[in-house]
Amino acid sequence: LSRNRIKRLCDKGALCKECEAPMLKYFSRNNKFIATITAAIVCPIVNTGIFLLGCVVFFLPTVAEWAGGQNVAQFMIVGFVGLNFLIEMGVNIVLSPVIVRLLNIRKK
Repeated sequence: LSRNRIKRLCDKGALCKECEAPMLKYFSRNNKFIATITAAIVCPIVNTGIFLLGCVVFFLPTVAEWAGGQNVAQFMIVGFVGLNFLIEMGVNIVLSPVIVRLLNIRKK
């Protein structure tokens, strides 16, 4: 991997796109609706994973202190990303197909 490619992959949006694009391409052969839903599911998973990885790599002692003796992994998932992940996933699943339909209408 080139240095520029690694730098682009460090950007959350770029990494989401790198993970989502092959899924969208594969599933859109048969059904654009399923492809859109799949892409809408992949992006929040990648986004949340990058956030959790960043927390572990850069802020683990601080997060462990905030956990106050609880299981740190459980604290991070429930305390940091649980509700945000569910809201982000729900919004993506609901709005992505609507946006695709609007774009298809505009093409006609």
